Amino acid sequence: MEDTNRSHVQHSVDAWKSLVDQQVKLASTVTEQVAKLQIKGVEQAATAVDKLQRMASEQAERVQQMGDTQKNLDAWKKLTEDQMLSAAQAFDTLNDMRGDGVEQARAMVDDLAQMSKATFAFASELSEQWRKLSLETARRAAEMMSPKA
Repeated sequence: MEDTNRSHVQHSVDAWKSLVDQQVKLASTVTEQVAKLQIKGVEQAATAVDKLQRMASEQAERVQQMGDTQKNLDAWKKLTEDQMLSAAQAFDTLNDMRGDGVEQARAMVDDLAQMSKATFAFASELSEQWRKLSLETARRAAEMMSPKA
């Protein structure tokens, strides 16, 4: 009887460990995905900044080459408009990526929450079964020790 109880307990403990291992793995996956999304966002932002710098340099050269004041003003206005448009596009791209990353992280956190709920439910069930087995074992032990009539 004691071996059976130990077997049940060992099985329950192994199942508990498996759930905890799955939670750790899922948390690690969430962390890795968020880090990858952040790296990708930084790389794209750096590319956008480089593009803006190149455009600014090119347009500044064009402005310097112009002699007429009105042409300089028009060129400066176009330069500013182009840079603002490029900056807006870069920020839109970053915003889209951030939104996607947040949604993925939110879904992974939801999965982790579901696993945690399942773990707590399992722990509660395990505790209840353990209590029942302990009481049953104690009852049987008491019956075995009682004098038979």
